[in-house]
Amino acid sequence: MKISYQREFKCNYLIIDPEELLWQGYESQMLSKNQIEGILRFQLRQKDDGVRFYYEITSRQPAARILESRSVRADEIRRLVIGIFGVLERMDVYLLREGSILLEPEYVYVDPDTFRIWLCLVPGLKRDFPEAFSRFLEYLLGSVDHQDKESVVLAYGLYQETKKENYGLEDKIFLLGYRTDISELCQAADLFIFPSKQEGMPVALMEAIACKTPVYCSNIRGNKELVHNKDFLFDPTNKKKLVGGLRNIIGENKLVELKRKRSKEILENYNRLLCFDLNCVNTQINSLYCNQGGGYNRTVNILKRQIFVNKIGITAEKTLLLSVGELNENKNHSTVIKAIAKMGDHSVHYLIAGRGVLQKQLEKLAFGLGVAGQIHFLGFREDIADIMKLVDIYCLPSLREGLNVSLMEAIASGLPCIASDIRGNRDLLGRGCLVPADKPEVWVQKIREYTGNIEELATAKKWGEKRMELFSQKEVLGSMQEIYMFYKKEI
Repeated sequence: MKISYQREFKCNYLIIDPEELLWQGYESQMLSKNQIEGILRFQLRQKDDGVRFYYEITSRQPAARILESRSVRADEIRRLVIGIFGVLERMDVYLLREGSILLEPEYVYVDPDTFRIWLCLVPGLKRDFPEAFSRFLEYLLGSVDHQDKESVVLAYGLYQETKKENYGLEDKIFLLGYRTDISELCQAADLFIFPSKQEGMPVALMEAIACKTPVYCSNIRGNKELVHNKDFLFDPTNKKKLVGGLRNIIGENKLVELKRKRSKEILENYNRLLCFDLNCVNTQINSLYCNQGGGYNRTVNILKRQIFVNKIGITAEKTLLLSVGELNENKNHSTVIKAIAKMGDHSVHYLIAGRGVLQKQLEKLAFGLGVAGQIHFLGFREDIADIMKLVDIYCLPSLREGLNVSLMEAIASGLPCIASDIRGNRDLLGRGCLVPADKPEVWVQKIREYTGNIEELATAKKWGEKRMELFSQKEVLGSMQEIYMFYKKEI
């Protein structure tokens, strides 16, 4: 790049011969068609020996010439710096790169009276702007009157800021926002870095591995299942080790050789990823859940249970007891709350679906017994049938009942049921899961029998399905018909 000057009629020009610069493109067109405040007016002229950039500098002087014969004042430093950053903001609007600016003092033009600034932007030029700006501030620091304390403090403070760690980092970090072309970005990248502190099975990392891109990720659960080689894993809390690891992986600016050097490890990661493709995962899920019965439905219910307990604020491995009914004296929810307190098992939680006048009293009871965190009031619900598929045991501690519909729903859902030994409940259950309504200690024993007892749960499900057949529409209509036919004969 060659720089010269020329006067034509009443205009003065700074002329740049771009030589090897790749100037053809967006920047030259944008500068030719727009007059951007703070940037020298630009013309593109074709000469016999090539293209020249013409910048009009009439009535403007370079900062270097102005400060040859005098010192720079604090207010002038402020105007220069504010002016430069004002130009950068306007360049942003036009998508122009700051690395295209010449920041040497002899090419930074100012109005001698107002210190208004004009910068020279060269299409195709690629410079380190933060470094150039630091050198410009160093120049200003050398041009202050060292007897002027305000100017010295200001110039030195600004210069020191540019020497701090991570200064200019924003020019190396690009926030791409939401993207739908992650696979393409992974293929274009030299290295995929994944520094998460907590993950499940990270899809982004899987995509990078599938694209056969070298990866460097945090040594946490999820990532370790995908990447076994310790050279590709780092402690996300240790910055020094991360920096050292990156240097070891990348080497001395040889990114183009990275894929070739790490081809073995990349292939190992890729082959491991094949274990997580849809067919393999589907086979493993079927093997895991179908052996326990329920197949797909069981898998879906496990996922729904996780979502359900997350909303309540507990974890999925807790034992969940459920009662459905109005919060009143007859429903007797207090007995189960007292039983929970007597158990002393923090893994057992009691969910109550319903509302009523006793809610405050029951909350106070739970708090007084130290089990408030294990008692959950769900309020009025219209999804009881769905909830019953997600809990472990159904409890009906009522003092009086007819033929309780919620208990019938629970039995039909295959839930183990514990109910008070009263009329109605006896008709429905008719087995050894009836307990006195007013004896919490007996409830404790029965809850413990069911908790974690897989065989008992499986037996309860089969028994419930069979038991509910006695109350099906077909059976009820048949029984009613027999009754009416009997009395018809008597008449």
